[in-house]
Amino acid sequence: MDHKNIIQLATRESIEACRDIKSPDEWARFGLFIAHKCLREIRIAIKKGKRIDPQRKSDGSPATQLENDIEEMAKDKLFQFSSEVAFMGEELGSSGGGAKALFVIDPIDGTRSFLAGFESYSITIGAMIMRKPLFSLVAMPSSGLVIFRVGDGESKSFAQPFGNSTPVVNTLPQFYFPNNTVLVNVHPSRDALPLIQNLYALWELGKVSLVRSVSGSPSYLISQAAQGSNIYINNWSSGETLPFDLIPAFHILRGSGGVVLDFNGDEIDYKNHSSGFVAGLDKKVMVELIKALKG
Repeated sequence: MDHKNIIQLATRESIEACRDIKSPDEWARFGLFIAHKCLREIRIAIKKGKRIDPQRKSDGSPATQLENDIEEMAKDKLFQFSSEVAFMGEELGSSGGGAKALFVIDPIDGTRSFLAGFESYSITIGAMIMRKPLFSLVAMPSSGLVIFRVGDGESKSFAQPFGNSTPVVNTLPQFYFPNNTVLVNVHPSRDALPLIQNLYALWELGKVSLVRSVSGSPSYLISQAAQGSNIYINNWSSGETLPFDLIPAFHILRGSGGVVLDFNGDEIDYKNHSSGFVAGLDKKVMVELIKALKG
């Protein structure tokens, strides 16, 4: 299917019903449609100042009414698209169990960053059958950049088009840094503190030239790794994650030639991940970095 065409179709107010629930192209058509709606709703909310209305979930993490509203919109559109699909959202949970396919969404992955006015948050969308991704998307409202992968194809990116403009669709990776440069992002958390300290120790020894930790969406940072010379480290140890957490971003990373490793340097099953990981494009460099961090 022509990706430029379905990107332009995504700007319409309605979408035709699904023709084949197992078709990655059909899910690309729906996923890009929902992404366009999400980008628009978030930007309108920012303009109106709705971002300064945080709530607290049972685990103490922040949420907004905006996220609930976006998920309600996505679920409503999903069941118009197909009655054979289950829905899973970060805020609303699951509905439609036992269906043939699963649609997942986190409308604002990185709510703390969003509330603080940082740009490192994202929209995460995916469709899968038995955790096998059919379509994955990570969109950055702050820049309008959308990164996606359809089935087993290559990962692509484009900037959200304005009006009737024709989108330019690029194949990833697109290297933004010199080939001899590796940018390391560590997702800040209490569990990650030893890793960050080790990075600074390597910097003090002159083995790395720059230390950087970034607050924000894991999906946002993994999608950055899929674009160029960037390694992302997450010391996540809070147990098994849900499908909308990282599967779409990992699927995109794989589509750009990247890998996901555990802290032993072995590739992990990204569809059933449950602990810390290192994500990037160059496995050799990643293994060397892991060894250095472990001393």
